[in-house]
Amino acid sequence: MLAAGGLLAANYALYISGLERTTAEAAQLVIQAAPMLLLLSGVWFFGERLSRRQWLGFFAFVTGLGLFFYPRFYDVFVAVNAYGIGIMLVLTAALMWTGYAIMQKLLLQQFSSQETMVIFYWLGTLAFLPFSDFSALPQLSNMQWLLIVFCGLNTLIGYGSFAEAMAHIEASKVSAILALTPLVTVSIAHLIPFEGLAVEPITALTLCGAALVVGGSMLTSLSKPDQR
Repeated sequence: MLAAGGLLAANYALYISGLERTTAEAAQLVIQAAPMLLLLSGVWFFGERLSRRQWLGFFAFVTGLGLFFYPRFYDVFVAVNAYGIGIMLVLTAALMWTGYAIMQKLLLQQFSSQETMVIFYWLGTLAFLPFSDFSALPQLSNMQWLLIVFCGLNTLIGYGSFAEAMAHIEASKVSAILALTPLVTVSIAHLIPFEGLAVEPITALTLCGAALVVGGSMLTSLSKPDQR
C-alpha cells in the first residue's frame, strides 16, 4: 500500500514538472507509454506472450511517437533544454504509473477501490505538504481559483474512477479507453484557444503520428494475447 501510494505521488509530481516544461499535447502523448508499459510488464515479469496484433500495435505506437516529435527531434534528443527535459520527466512519470497500476490491481483483491484511494490521497498529501508554499494563494484571481478547484476535483474523480474501473474490467480495456485522452487534448488545445497556452505545431505528419500513437495503444490493449 505504501509503495503504491509513493509511486502514484511520484507519478503526479513528475508529470506536473514535465508539463510545466512542455506542451499539454506532448505530455498526453508521452504518458500513453504508461498503459503500454503496463501491458509489456506482463511479458517481462510474468512470461506472457503478445499476439502479432499486439506487437503491431506496439510498433505503431513507437512509430507514432517518432512522427509526432519529428519537428522537435533536436529539442528532445539533442539539446538539453526545458522541452526535452519535460518529455523525459513525463516518460519517467509513465514508468511510476505502471508500477502503481500493477500494485493497485493486486490491492483490489483485498480492498475496495475507495479504501485504497483514501490511503493514496492522504499519502500524497503528506508527501507534498513539506514542499508546499501557500503564500501565493491570496494573490490568485477568481479564474485561477476555479482552475485549482477544477484540477483538484478532476484528480479526485479521475483517479477514483480509474481505480473503480480496474475493479470491474480488465486492465487492457481501461488502457484502451485512456488512449483516447491525447486526441481530446489536441482537439481542445487547438479548437479552444487559451491565452498564454503554448500548443504543438500541427502538420499532416504530427497528426498522423498522434493517430498512430492512439491507434497502436488501443490495438495493443484490445487484442487478445497469444495463448500458445
